[in-house]
Amino acid sequence: MTNWRSNYILYNTYYIRGKNDFAGYESQLVERQAQYVGNQMGAFFRMDYLDRHPEKVAEMAEMYAKIENGEYDPAKVEDGLDAAYYRDARNMLARLQKQE
Repeated sequence: MTNWRSNYILYNTYYIRGKNDFAGYESQLVERQAQYVGNQMGAFFRMDYLDRHPEKVAEMAEMYAKIENGEYDPAKVEDGLDAAYYRDARNMLARLQKQE
């Protein structure tokens, strides 16, 4: 059984730097785990935002169609909401409509 120090040495010794090999860097277990955690945290914060602002869900769901059509680019707006917020709003609205 290994301890945290030997794991640290192992990771540090064989860690692939993105500058040298980006595909190798991305495929490392530690980087895949970090990406997974980041994605899960992003989903958590998006759903928390939508739960706290139910009055915005329908409007944001409608905006997602404009994003898909290229009529709206959330990257050009400084509100902190990326396309994933609008996509999740669309999905949330669809779930709410099914429940009715």
